[in-house]
This record gives sequence, C-alpha cells and structure tokens, in this order.
Amino acid sequence: MTRSALYIELKRRFNGGNNGQLFLSHRDAAKALNVGRDTASRYFNDLIERGFIVVTKGHCLGPDGIGQSAHYRLTELAYESKPAAREFMKWRPTPRPPPRSKIQHLMAGKSNRGCRKIQPLEVQMSENPTTLGPKGASTMSENPAIYTSSHIPLTVGEAEQRLIHGLGLCGHAVAQAAP
Repeated sequence: MTRSALYIELKRRFNGGNNGQLFLSHRDAAKALNVGRDTASRYFNDLIERGFIVVTKGHCLGPDGIGQSAHYRLTELAYESKPAAREFMKWRPTPRPPPRSKIQHLMAGKSNRGCRKIQPLEVQMSENPTTLGPKGASTMSENPAIYTSSHIPLTVGEAEQRLIHGLGLCGHAVAQAAP
C-alpha cells in the first residue's frame, strides 16, 4: 500500500460536487489502508507535498470537544467553478543531501591520541604523548628530560643506570653527562 491507495480512498468519497469538502481522518485512513496512523499521516503529507491534494480546512477540536478532521480538495478536479489546478504536474523532487558518511572509530569512546605500543619488557619505555611527532615517540636518548623515575622500567642494566643517574633523571637535574 502506498500513498496512491490513500488518494483512491479520498477520490471514492467524491460525489461530483463536494471537492474541497472531502474529509478523511488519519485514523480512518489508517484503518482503510491497513497501516499505522503514523504511516497514514506520512501518506497525507506526501500527497500534499506533491500537489495531489490541498487542505481547505485544517483539523480542529469542535465546540463540543469532538475532533473534526481536515477537509481536502483534489487538484485534478474543478473547484468552485474554477478549472482543475493540477498542481501535481508542477512538482519536482527536491534534491536530497548526500547521505552522511559514517565516521569509523578505531576505539569507541576513547580519545584520538596515539596509544602506547606494547613492547617486550627489556625494550619497553613509557612515552610522553606530548612528544609524539611525525617520527613517533621520542626515545630516552633523544629527549631524556621527559622521563622521570616513574618512566624507568624495572629491569635496568648497569649502563642504563649510569646514564639515568648521570643525566639526573631520578628527580634532580645534574649538569654533567654520563662517563
């Protein structure tokens, strides 16, 4: 069932002289077409947008509190001694914007900063994310000032210990280099 079935249902209610006073509630249309009320409402909106029907009187709540459905005019038929407007012939589809591309997230809910690579324990060093550049993370020999005692792996050889203490990487800066 499509909007054309709704149009046929409205045209069935035309008796030759009541164009502009045709009425069909969304609830009755949904029941007649065997669809939901939201779908029937969408069909009405499509027919209005495309120029097949025009609302001549909007829906309202009557004086006694009972709702009254909107009245419609079929544009293919004459109305009040005027020829048929046939507004549907002027309708052109509006260009739809291109669909939004989905952004592919590598880690949903995580930041987009580079993450620490897991390396074997003997090679592993913490990386300071502020020193990440086009080449990647700085190593301790390139920029020893970014490392503190909390960044030093637990298994440090004698050469690394001399370098660490000589450069003052355990909390105190020392002006001299390693021997």
